[in-house]
Amino acid sequence: MRDEQAAQDLAQHIATPALMGQYLGKRLFGRPYKVYPWIQHLEQKVLYEILQPGRKIIIVSVPPQNGKTTYFGLLLPVWYLGMNPGHQVIFISYNEPQASKWGLRSRDTFKRFGPELFGEGVHPSKDSQLDWSLTNGFGGMMSAGILGGITGNPGHLIIADDLLKGDEDAGSAAVKAKIEGEIQNSVFSRFQNNTKLLVIATRWAEDDPSGRLIAMAQAEGYKGRPVEVINIKAIAEPTFDERQEMSDEELEEWRDFLGRKEGEALVGQFDQGFYEEVRATVDSHGWYSLYQGEPTVREGGMFPIDRWGYYNSTTMPDMKKRVRVWDLAASENKGDFSVGTLMGRGSDGNFYVLDRARFRKGADGVMQEVKDAAQRDGHEVTVLIEQERAGAGKTVLAMYQRELVGFNVEEAKAEGSKESRATPYSNEQRKGNIYLPEGKPWLKEWRDEHVQMDGTGKRPRHDDQIDTGAYAFKFLTEGGVSEFWDPSMLNQVNAALDPEAQMEAFAMQRALAG
Repeated sequence: MRDEQAAQDLAQHIATPALMGQYLGKRLFGRPYKVYPWIQHLEQKVLYEILQPGRKIIIVSVPPQNGKTTYFGLLLPVWYLGMNPGHQVIFISYNEPQASKWGLRSRDTFKRFGPELFGEGVHPSKDSQLDWSLTNGFGGMMSAGILGGITGNPGHLIIADDLLKGDEDAGSAAVKAKIEGEIQNSVFSRFQNNTKLLVIATRWAEDDPSGRLIAMAQAEGYKGRPVEVINIKAIAEPTFDERQEMSDEELEEWRDFLGRKEGEALVGQFDQGFYEEVRATVDSHGWYSLYQGEPTVREGGMFPIDRWGYYNSTTMPDMKKRVRVWDLAASENKGDFSVGTLMGRGSDGNFYVLDRARFRKGADGVMQEVKDAAQRDGHEVTVLIEQERAGAGKTVLAMYQRELVGFNVEEAKAEGSKESRATPYSNEQRKGNIYLPEGKPWLKEWRDEHVQMDGTGKRPRHDDQIDTGAYAFKFLTEGGVSEFWDPSMLNQVNAALDPEAQMEAFAMQRALAG
């Protein structure tokens, strides 16, 4: 009875790798092993996937120096082999010495504790730190550097930990291409029917090994191994896409999968103050890549802050063509902003942001702001109203055409992604050919929004200034001179609006105001 109870107690102590680490504690590490909430969450997810049939790739991003390699390079391989003594583990790192270090630690841990925990040890005739087997002669662990060639037996569990040594490797297209080739040709060839590949990494660049696997899985027509991404951020915050979908109230209630509110630090090796200090001292690229798992463009994204030109009343040339672009919202004191950007093309061929209106108002207030701006700008300035893909866009456009008598009011139709629309505008800005007015109080808001768009799908929460700038640039680079609005066309617009359409426009205006 006593032996049975002891066996049950042991089974509970080694039920998971983290529990095994706690049980061994000071005997293994010389100190207690702490299991933080992020480890518990990650372990639950990873172990579930390991036990499922089928092949899969799981990409895990964790901020540096949080014990990820201790878990994935030591506790997980030892536990997995103890529970599956007929299986093979392959551990891969950026070079052989690094891989060998964790192969040695895993081997010595299994030698010391395997008989006690699992009734298995290390085979005396095959106990190299790079390639060792269990006493049963079947299971074992091989360790290798990614560019040293992955040879030998197939792997049931393949752990790829930090395939890039650092920032230098991350900046080398040749190194990243070689690693991708090894993954495709060597690592994938080691797969069995139920093999799981765990890629454990601090993210360095959008096209690092993790990024290339993600891009592979997102390619049109991809039918290969499923890829899942688990990103644990140093400071909790919604993704850029999540922000686009949430109201201010929803943002207040938002929690990440660890239950953290926006701004709360990861509970682990370091505290809130440590991460706040890091954020204040590293550049945006380093912070978002290494600590948030969201690599950004080091050069400043699509709109580097130091590439704007500036002008004043004495340096501004004559304008050959001007346009005011509106991205409209109708929410009083909350939600999205309405933004109207006035841009012109000078006689010198450059582009000048002449004015920017930005406010939160209800539908009536928005309409009045648009009308007032049109009067200030003059009849020769075309007014563009952004039309979203969905909704009563044409009806709203017709409503503004009816209200702005004597002005040329056209639609700015949303085509393609925001990044594709902004690319021509970005290209000219990076050349230094887009100019801002000196001393305007809204310049910081303008620059801060633009610098956050990096071209990979990550955007600021509000990107209306970027959108209106992109539409304005497109209009100013198209050939021809804008046609003036013919007031006689007002009757045609009213005729086109039958009673049902007019009711729809009225209802939409009320809805926007509500």
